[in-house]
Amino acid sequence: MPFWSTIVPPPKFSLANMSRLHQHLHDTVVVTERNRAAVVDNLRTIAELVLWGDQNDPVLFDFFLEKNMLGIFWRLLEQRETPVSVKVQMLQTLSILISNIEAGPSIYYILSNDHINELIRHPFDFSHEELLAHYISLLKAIALRLDEHTVQCRHLQRLRRRGGIERMVRTAVRTIVLSVCKVAEAAVQEYVCGSGTLPQVLVAALLAEHERASASVEAVEESLGRLLDEARPAVLSHAPLLDALATLFLHPALRLDAVSTPRNAPWQ
Repeated sequence: MPFWSTIVPPPKFSLANMSRLHQHLHDTVVVTERNRAAVVDNLRTIAELVLWGDQNDPVLFDFFLEKNMLGIFWRLLEQRETPVSVKVQMLQTLSILISNIEAGPSIYYILSNDHINELIRHPFDFSHEELLAHYISLLKAIALRLDEHTVQCRHLQRLRRRGGIERMVRTAVRTIVLSVCKVAEAAVQEYVCGSGTLPQVLVAALLAEHERASASVEAVEESLGRLLDEARPAVLSHAPLLDALATLFLHPALRLDAVSTPRNAPWQ
């Protein structure tokens, strides 16, 4: 029996397994179609290990930081030859980490890392719809985790350059800018007010919301008008009967207390 057949793989949620995954990515010089599936699976597993470690064993996240695994992610992501499926998994992995890691030093490290800035301004090929969708998900995940501790003004300097690329990206960028404006931090508010671009982004966001609200109101008014137009013939067809009933009930000789319900009436 070959000796390698007796090697037992390390438990999934262990430092040994995290080290093994790191070594594989570190040794991967270029992602090709041959190793693409293994890289995608390793990225997915790393996200699981980091999140599990965030709750159960901080040694795993410490290893993630010590080995600068975000730097490895970025090295593979920026390569033109890297398949789209790998880039999608990297964006998804980062979105999962940013969305689910507990608040504190861990999330601060990820959001303040320069590789996040590089990723935001990276010229992705947004003709791939899945890549675009995960990029937008990442921007939204960042927006939801911004506060006075995690917000970095240099993020905004990158984000504001993405405004003209794609309407969906532009909408996501506006969401982040509005989230930043909610941060009760003097330096952030001073930066926003002093920027020559960000106030324009805010005005554009408010105008867009106003246009959407106006369009909704117009749609409701149009629907109500159409319903009234459709109901008018039916109402008019009953006008003679309604007039007759009004005349009857307003007649002075009519005694309502003397009116009895016919037996076997259809509504009984």
